[in-house]
Amino acid sequence: MAEHESSTDSSVKPLLHNIIALSLPAIASNLVTPLLGMTDVAIAGHLGGAVFLAAIAVGGNMFNLLYWLFGFLRMGSSGLTAQAFGADDKMRQATVLYQALTVALAIGVAFIIMRTPLCGMLLDMMEVEHRAAAMAAEYFMTLIWGAPAMLGSFVMAGWFLGMQNSKVTMWISVLTVIVNIAVSLTLTLALDLGIYGLALGTLSAQWIGFTASVIVCGLKYIPSFPGFRTVFAGTDLLKFFRINTDIFLRTLCLVGVT
Repeated sequence: MAEHESSTDSSVKPLLHNIIALSLPAIASNLVTPLLGMTDVAIAGHLGGAVFLAAIAVGGNMFNLLYWLFGFLRMGSSGLTAQAFGADDKMRQATVLYQALTVALAIGVAFIIMRTPLCGMLLDMMEVEHRAAAMAAEYFMTLIWGAPAMLGSFVMAGWFLGMQNSKVTMWISVLTVIVNIAVSLTLTLALDLGIYGLALGTLSAQWIGFTASVIVCGLKYIPSFPGFRTVFAGTDLLKFFRINTDIFLRTLCLVGVT
């Protein structure tokens, strides 16, 4: 009996250690991420009026509504990559990465193309006062150019987690916040660019964070491109969307209620 308990403890401890090793950096990353929005709000408070805070709050909510819908890019990538990692299937790991990035970048480009009607629709939904709406529109129309980077970062975060490496995401989140603070303060307070400077600071942080993720992935894992036929294979893409459809619909319902 004692031997059985001892063997159980010895098998459980490594599992708990692995769970903690994955969870703590992921939790830290999730805590760091809201600092992007908080940074903009803090800086906006020094621009000289409550209307600036209102514009940033509205602009932030506009992006939250858009990006929240596509959280499946992170969750779906994480699950499929973890399966490939467990099977030690490097080709499948690379395929999931390139498929998810293709979907993310396509959605991001679609957002940029549709930026004017999207901005108008979201502002109409929120019924914002005229001056704040104009500033929020300026913020949105500038920061929307970071949509491919933001959605791509969702994919990279999920892929790294599936590869059992959540520390990379944590450090990239820290880098993103540091860049955002430095650039936003410089453009907004030193160069007096106002809301436009805030948007540019966050935009640069998003692209630098995504670029850093891609560089780390390339240097550490070197995922070889499996070929266009494999990446765009109908059955594989259909499986990717089928897995994520329920998550998307659930999130859509939550966003609708909110």
